[in-house]
Amino acid sequence: RGTDYQNSNAFIVGTPGGGKSYFCKLLLTLLYSDNTHVLIIDPENEYEILCANLGGSYLDVGNASTGIFNPFHIYASLSDDGSISDSRETLSAHLRMLESFFKIILEGAGSETLETINNAVTMLYKKKNLVDVDSYDNIPADKFPIFDDLYKELLNQEKTTTSEILKVQFQRAIMYIQKFVGEGRYSKIWNGYSSINTKSDFIVFNFKTLFANKNTLVANAQMLLVLRYIEQQVINKRADIDVKHVAVIADEAHLFIDPKFPIALDFFYQMIKRIRKYKGSFIPITQAISDWTATPEVANKTTAILKEAQYNFIFKLKPNSAEDLARLFVAGGGLNDTELHSIIKAGTGDMFFIGNETLHTRFHVIANPYIRMLFEKRNVPENYFEEHFEYLKDLIQKGWRPGME
Repeated sequence: RGTDYQNSNAFIVGTPGGGKSYFCKLLLTLLYSDNTHVLIIDPENEYEILCANLGGSYLDVGNASTGIFNPFHIYASLSDDGSISDSRETLSAHLRMLESFFKIILEGAGSETLETINNAVTMLYKKKNLVDVDSYDNIPADKFPIFDDLYKELLNQEKTTTSEILKVQFQRAIMYIQKFVGEGRYSKIWNGYSSINTKSDFIVFNFKTLFANKNTLVANAQMLLVLRYIEQQVINKRADIDVKHVAVIADEAHLFIDPKFPIALDFFYQMIKRIRKYKGSFIPITQAISDWTATPEVANKTTAILKEAQYNFIFKLKPNSAEDLARLFVAGGGLNDTELHSIIKAGTGDMFFIGNETLHTRFHVIANPYIRMLFEKRNVPENYFEEHFEYLKDLIQKGWRPGME
């Protein structure tokens, strides 16, 4: 960062097969080797091999096989100025998040039913002495409520109330919460204490199975919890002296944008504005600018997100997409006809780079065979590079360079 570089955010765009995923894997491997804490939102299971070879944490967020995101677990939140909220605001923000969670997943529930559930949740936190605490950071996972606790609380209130009107409201709420306990269809994914293991500094959140279920409600509700967890990771790493930077990557980011549920869009918008205060960068990846501006409802925020990217890595685009890109950069000096032509005619691995108003240049992306092996071959031995170091050094001394046979 400096006079010409205000943040570390980046944007990667290009048609399928143009090389953007190859480049991103190369970039993330290099960042990781430089003590960057890498968090990848992966909708198509692109990063499993690289994650395994780097000893990373691979989380399938479509089920509980790799851990549970407990909706009732309270994490610290970021305020509008990028600072960490105090405990009172943290609890308030968490309760608002839960309201959004219930509105998404309890389709058809009336306002009275939702309010009954929200009030019961607030009562649970009071009973578990989770109100007016100094900090939520060091509270063990099993001290927070789970859906079993909420179900019991509603049953107890239904049993003790003397009002027939309230009794009916509690019964309706109980009917909805039954989906989350026992053999309910949402029990396995959400009824349990938080058990996510992310001790490594390379973490992949795989959304493929979640999207494959074709259940928009579950996908958006789980997305809300995962993105909140990622925000917590960003907060935690600011104090980690072993971590130089934090990088949050949203691959095929357009797949997460839903005008009806602007959860991911709001997260992207807030993250790209705030992460610079947390020694970090946010990097969305997409196939075309039009993927981000497809509807007027989201165009304002998506355009703002793209304009916040300091570094733009542009691979081959179709003519219409290249024109969309040119309109985006018109305020910063624009792209000339030669530059647009090079983007449209680019071959696989050809990249056009924009760093600032005056730095426009072209690259051809090549990963040396050893780094490339990390994201293309499974089970690369841990000592593989050590064994081949002298061989590689000898090749370099003889004039070998990446890309040569």
